[in-house]
Amino acid sequence: MRRIMLMALLVALLGVAACGGATTVTDEDDGSTVTLSVGDELVVKLEANRTTPYTLGLGDVPKQLELVSAEYDQDFAFPGQTGVGGNEVWEFTAVKPGNGTIVVEMHGEFYEEGSDTPTQGTEPWWSLDVVVGE
Repeated sequence: MRRIMLMALLVALLGVAACGGATTVTDEDDGSTVTLSVGDELVVKLEANRTTPYTLGLGDVPKQLELVSAEYDQDFAFPGQTGVGGNEVWEFTAVKPGNGTIVVEMHGEFYEEGSDTPTQGTEPWWSLDVVVGE
């Protein structure tokens, strides 16, 4: 009986090890480099709050990556609660070898230095260098 339990545990552990998870990057990874292999998954999860006049959006996506999904994951909120933040989440699959950079942009109203009048615009907000090997 003990031998069967050990075998079952070993099979379960091997199954988990074979699954390999996605590489997840967050706000703290701004400006860093991630190395993937073709077929690997990459998740970009950045803090955001859609209740403000500022939104995050994908700017540049390297041709080595294919966007699989994009969603906003709101933090827990009580009924009727407003101003709740969350995360913008983009999922990619590495589809071919090469190098590139993911750029996330901030969209909103920005003030030029010395001006009291805001202008609508887009500014680079976050980036990640991606190296995809075979």
